[in-house]
Amino acid sequence: MNRKPATRRRFLPGAALLAQLWLFTALLATAQEQRLILTDGSDQRVGSYEIQGDRVRYYSLEREEWEELPVALVDWEATEQARAEAEKPPEVELEEAPKRVQAAPGVPLPDNEGVYLYDGRTLLRLEQSQATVENDSKRRLLGAIIPVIKGRAWMELKGATAKAAAPTLQPVIYVQLSELSAAGYGIVRLQQKGDTRILGEIEISPITGQLTEKQELLPAVAEAVKTASEEGEPGVVRLSLLEPLEAGEYAVVELVEKGQTNLFVWDFSLTPPPADAAP
Repeated sequence: MNRKPATRRRFLPGAALLAQLWLFTALLATAQEQRLILTDGSDQRVGSYEIQGDRVRYYSLEREEWEELPVALVDWEATEQARAEAEKPPEVELEEAPKRVQAAPGVPLPDNEGVYLYDGRTLLRLEQSQATVENDSKRRLLGAIIPVIKGRAWMELKGATAKAAAPTLQPVIYVQLSELSAAGYGIVRLQQKGDTRILGEIEISPITGQLTEKQELLPAVAEAVKTASEEGEPGVVRLSLLEPLEAGEYAVVELVEKGQTNLFVWDFSLTPPPADAAP
């Protein structure tokens, strides 16, 4: 009776088994460009590669064809390092946030443009108000009869008091604007007149029509602590009073050429607390 020969199990020697394992665990590259680093320090730019036994089969991006070379000629450690470097996400350089001026340690100026008053504890943003020019009609009539008499007008702010009030007599002012006046800034004491506040007086020459402004500009030190940048970061001017003020109405003014002031001002009141008030 014929019997089917028994199937004999065959065991591969160690080298052959290793080659088979290399074959089944072939390193297939992605479509992305890679580099095979060779032991002599050179490299091959490849689109993909795989290990087949003791050979590396790769697609050369330079010659646009499949090629082979011995496994032993590849520096696999350097190749792996090159692959890891290529897979790293690109480093994004974060723009450094613009440094803000500090009114005091832990009290930075806001990002927004504006004029701010520091009372020693907190920052107060001042609103902008527009002064109007009111003529002295009586003097104007006299000028029509006697031409040598100068005309006169006042720059007035509506309202008996400003909306912003600070409990201090020696505030520090920060003007933070992208376009700072070349002529500078100052602090003016306002004179109250009924339900208005007088910013200054204007004299008008009856002959030349030349205007001459007069205001009570207070002694203060103006210091440019930050210049405006081309990227749009505002510049900052700090106004520090040389001596304490009295309680009353004041305004930060923008100076323009020939001793004149802009009619748009930032007004505020100084109303210090009573001497016996708790700190």
